[in-house]
Amino acid sequence: MDDSILFNKIQDGDMTAFYQVYMSYWPLLYSHAVRMLRDEEEAKDIVQDLFIYAWENRSKIHFEKIKPFLYVSLRNRVINQSLRNKVEQKYLKRTFPVHNFDEYLHVEEDILYKELEAEIEKGIEALPPKMQAIFRMSRVENLSHKEIAEQLKVTTDNVKKTINRALKIIRSGMTKIIFTFFLFFMST
Repeated sequence: MDDSILFNKIQDGDMTAFYQVYMSYWPLLYSHAVRMLRDEEEAKDIVQDLFIYAWENRSKIHFEKIKPFLYVSLRNRVINQSLRNKVEQKYLKRTFPVHNFDEYLHVEEDILYKELEAEIEKGIEALPPKMQAIFRMSRVENLSHKEIAEQLKVTTDNVKKTINRALKIIRSGMTKIIFTFFLFFMST
């Protein structure tokens, strides 16, 4: 189908025609964006945004061929993203005056790990004495369930259940720090 006919259908709100353009050009645009940005996630976002923009502004866009419009728009979006990335890097370097931003991330990661260790220790200390002893024998002394059961003269099933209950108690008190960890690692 001729691009101009296809675009006329898109301007009239024909989602099927738009989907046809999307399926035809998405892989090419994505590949092109990855080569320019060297970042697959940014490339996906930019191409998706381009198609969303094209659909939402279909009645305002005037062009004879779809392909040139998409490629020029993609190039402009990639240039804008590159400029934003440079500004962001400058801001980060000024805001976090360390010799290397990776060094800052390493320090931040260390702090989060120490906070996590402290929260785990608080959780262990809050356990009832017998549960705490069994948990420490398992996790700190690295004893098997069988070895713990023999030392305490209980069943291995009892040891297993006690450790599972201890883990549930410790995890329930760590929701905030786990969420912080998750956000940190998703942003890096």
